[in-house]
Formats: sequence, structure tokens, C-alpha cells
Amino acid sequence: MLQIALPLAATNAAQLAANSELAPMAGLTMEVKGGERRVNITLKGVICGASADTLLQFLQGASAFTGNKWCLQMKDLLVLSGRGIKTLISFAKHLGWRGFKVEVLGINQNLFAAMNELKLAQAFAWPD
Repeated sequence: MLQIALPLAATNAAQLAANSELAPMAGLTMEVKGGERRVNITLKGVICGASADTLLQFLQGASAFTGNKWCLQMKDLLVLSGRGIKTLISFAKHLGWRGFKVEVLGINQNLFAAMNELKLAQAFAWPD
């Protein structure tokens, strides 16, 4: 299993300790089981401003992986800016062109409500 964690904003250790739940983070794990190459992406904290730009770079790098199953975990993502949402939608579309659907395994209910209201939730797969 390959695992990558990336802080999406430059913070010092004191800021990170004081506001750990707010620190923007992105993580990626890749698991290979039989013929399935599953790429799990986790987003946490508050992603807006400069961290949304870093999210774009992270997802561009992640899209280079050769996964055949893509999963997204956002239950600990408290805030995602409009630019961040646009980046996620573009990422999902890019994978869609390659024949894959990004499955959301967990999402903060406020983020889900915003995406649903904007009719953006349809860009992703949702487990039953």
C-alpha cells in the first residue's frame, strides 16, 4: 500500500497543534488487491484560498495514478470554497473521460447539502 499525506497550507507546528481540525490536508492511499487498484483520496479541514490552489496541484498529481477504482472521503472536510468545489468537479470529469467514476464514501453534511443545492453531487458516485 502506498500512502501520501500533504498539508495544503504552510503552517508552523504551533498553528497545526492549535487548529488541527481546521488545517487543510489531502491524503492519498493506493491499494492493490487482485485486479483492483483502488485510489483513496481524503480531504480534511478548511480548504479555501491558497489551499484550494494546492488542492488543484495535489489532484493533478493524483490523476497520474493508474487506479481503476477511485474513492473520495470528505467527512472531516469542514469547508470547501467554490474554487475547491470547481477543482473537485474538474477532477471527477477528468476521471470520467478516462472511464471512471469517483465514489464519495463519506462527506460532511453541510458540504453535501451545498453540493446538492448547486446540483454538483451528480458528478460523483454515491454508495447505496
